[in-house]
Amino acid sequence: EECAEIMKTYMAVLKRYQQQTEGCGVAAQVDCCEGLTFRANLIRCNLGVQLGDKEMAMTAFHDVVKYEKKEKAAGRYTDDSCPDLDGMLECFFGHRDYDRIDDDDIFNALTFMDKECNKDGPQLKPRECGYYNCDKKEQMSGDFNLCSKCHKQPYCGKECQVRDWKIHKLLCCGKNKTDIEDDTLLMIMELMVKNYGTTADARSEIKISSRQKDVASAALLKKLMKLFTGEFSHFNSQQAVGDAGTNPAFSQALADFFAQQPGYDKVWSVLRVGYRESLERERETVSRSNTLTLNESVIRGACEEIAKHSTLTIGNVMCDGDSSRNLSKHHLLIDALVEHTKEFLKEHKEYDSYAGLQKVGYNPDYMLIISKVICEVYEVEMDEEGNFTT
Repeated sequence: EECAEIMKTYMAVLKRYQQQTEGCGVAAQVDCCEGLTFRANLIRCNLGVQLGDKEMAMTAFHDVVKYEKKEKAAGRYTDDSCPDLDGMLECFFGHRDYDRIDDDDIFNALTFMDKECNKDGPQLKPRECGYYNCDKKEQMSGDFNLCSKCHKQPYCGKECQVRDWKIHKLLCCGKNKTDIEDDTLLMIMELMVKNYGTTADARSEIKISSRQKDVASAALLKKLMKLFTGEFSHFNSQQAVGDAGTNPAFSQALADFFAQQPGYDKVWSVLRVGYRESLERERETVSRSNTLTLNESVIRGACEEIAKHSTLTIGNVMCDGDSSRNLSKHHLLIDALVEHTKEFLKEHKEYDSYAGLQKVGYNPDYMLIISKVICEVYEVEMDEEGNFTT
């Protein structure tokens, strides 16, 4: 909402600039005004999609496409850094005559592109407080102050920043020396403190205090970085780190750690004995059964990436202009890929891990299954060169 108000002011300024350039005879000023307006409309289109404001998004979209077509016709739209909504959306409709397409369908396609293809782009979502034990969110963008050193970590107030400093100082300004992202390390830290704490609380009359959790969190983050750069360096990557949680030796190291932490020690000093052996027996049982180690959300995430690339590729082939049906098939494709991937992993246990899931795409048998599923859902065929055809 704040960005929307700012854009209203910005567009008013541009309109005034445009009025001053009309009839001035200076082409450079006219081009500058049109270029600034084009970029402002790109922002408004993206803003409208993310806020669910169809009227804002579609008004800006039509202005963007109009400018793109004019510049292409004049041979000036050659910069690869410029977005090309005119060309990108052709894959959904098979043509670029958007006056023949209902705005609802165009807005659905833009929403799909934003959610599936622009996850790394700027998002207009409220930030959460950086202190792991605080669930406050910004009411408006910029409400929270950032760490004065790295200018990245947001905090709702001084109290949370002070309480989080023992943790954040281990990562602030690039101090993380592992190959694992900061957010991932913090997620593992938070999950372990919670899970091991839940077990301790369930078996003891004395509950773990917030201060004890803070102390354990800072110590655990430091321990995790030492483990991932030392004894368990084979998990030291964004792709493989997820498998650490299913490794009995790694779990034993964590149990030994919590056995020394105030509040956790009474319970985990007992549970740590024989913990690795117990987990190894459970793992052996799972490997012999028809159960997967990976949970479905992880498998679905991998299948969503496959479906995203397939939908964008096949969209150019279908050229039927029915975006609603095509997007519906995209979701059907994800569900079908999940089921077939789960069956393949059950038959090939060597891929039933985070690292294995990264490698399964190189297995020709798996890729053959995936290709058949894509062709079946989208009702297309694949030629000998691997290209999709109708």
